[in-house]
Amino acid sequence: MNRKKFCVILSVILILIFIFIILMFFNKNNNIEKVIEIKNNPLLNSKRLNKNPYYIKVIRNHNIVLVYGLEDDGNYSSLVKNFTVSVGRNGSTPLGTFKTSDKYEWRYLYGDVWGQYATRIVDHILFHSVPYEKKNKDSLEYEEYNKLGEDASLGCVRMRIKDLKWIYDNCPSGTTVKIYDGSIPKGINKKVYKKIDDENPNRGWDPTDPDEDNPWNK
Repeated sequence: MNRKKFCVILSVILILIFIFIILMFFNKNNNIEKVIEIKNNPLLNSKRLNKNPYYIKVIRNHNIVLVYGLEDDGNYSSLVKNFTVSVGRNGSTPLGTFKTSDKYEWRYLYGDVWGQYATRIVDHILFHSVPYEKKNKDSLEYEEYNKLGEDASLGCVRMRIKDLKWIYDNCPSGTTVKIYDGSIPKGINKKVYKKIDDENPNRGWDPTDPDEDNPWNK
C-alpha cells in the first residue's frame, strides 16, 4: 500500500471516529435531558410510579396551601404551588391526613351560597371558591374574598378561582391532603393578594377567574 492510499484510509477512519464521538455526545445529552424532564414532571413520574402526581399540605394556622410534585425517587419534595387561602374559624377545619374524592364545578354550600370548582377533602370539608350569592359568576361575596389569608369559613378551605381551578384540574381524586398546624417552611413566603375595592364595578367577579366574560380580563 502506497503512502497516499494509506493517508486516505486513515483520514476516513479518523472522520468516522469523530462522527461516532459526536453522535455519542448528543445521545448522552438527550438522555440527560429526558432524565431531567422526568424528574421535573410530576405527571410523567405519576404514570411511571403509579402514584398521584401531587401532595397537598394545608398549614391551617397560617392559611397557606402548599402543593408538592412527585419526584422520580417517589417522594413529594419539590414545591409546585403556594396559595394563600381562608380556613375555618375557631379551628373548624379538621386536622389530619385525608384523600380527596368528589369534584363539583358548582356546589351548594352552607349559608345558602354557592362555590365553584369544589373538591371534597373529607366529609363536608371542601376546597372551594369564595362564596357566591347565586349560582352565577358575577355574584361573588367580595368582602369574603378580601379575607383570604385569615380564618373566615365554616370549615372548608376557600381559595381564589385561579388557584382552586388548578387543583380541580390537576389533582385527581385520591390526592393526599395533610392539614396541620405548624411553621411555614424556610424560604417560602405567604402571598398577599390585592383586595377588591368596594367601589369597583367588577367586584362581583373573582379577579382571577379565566372566564372570557370576566370584566377583570377586559
